[in-house]
Amino acid sequence: MADLKVKILSADRVVLETEAKAVVAWMPDGEFSVLPGHINAVMPLEIDEVRLIGTPKGDVVVAVHRGLMETTPDSVLILGEAAELPNEIDIKRAEEAKARAEKRLQQAKAGRKDVDVVRAEAALKRALLRLRLAKKAQSR
Repeated sequence: MADLKVKILSADRVVLETEAKAVVAWMPDGEFSVLPGHINAVMPLEIDEVRLIGTPKGDVVVAVHRGLMETTPDSVLILGEAAELPNEIDIKRAEEAKARAEKRLQQAKAGRKDVDVVRAEAALKRALLRLRLAKKAQSR
């Protein structure tokens, strides 16, 4: 069976356009795999990695920070609020974002009412994802 045409977009650019044998992403209910021949569908994505299996460059991982995934029998389109490849991630910036988010969550735990906990938790999740993928890419 033919490969899937995969396009990953963020708000400001095309992050990646390639072909893959499969796409694995995280939805609110858990991990979800797409193979060629999949039905037409539109699904929400969580803050997590999207794995492209069997691209011309091997397996590829992309950090996607929420969005939508549209599937057809021969394609996958991912529209991410933000998306980036591991080699594009600034580790220092991600570590700073992690520290800020952890500080905000500690302030909320200590009783500060002006802290948006949901936003701080999302910022922490984004920072941890960036750090995990960037460090994994460095070790290869």
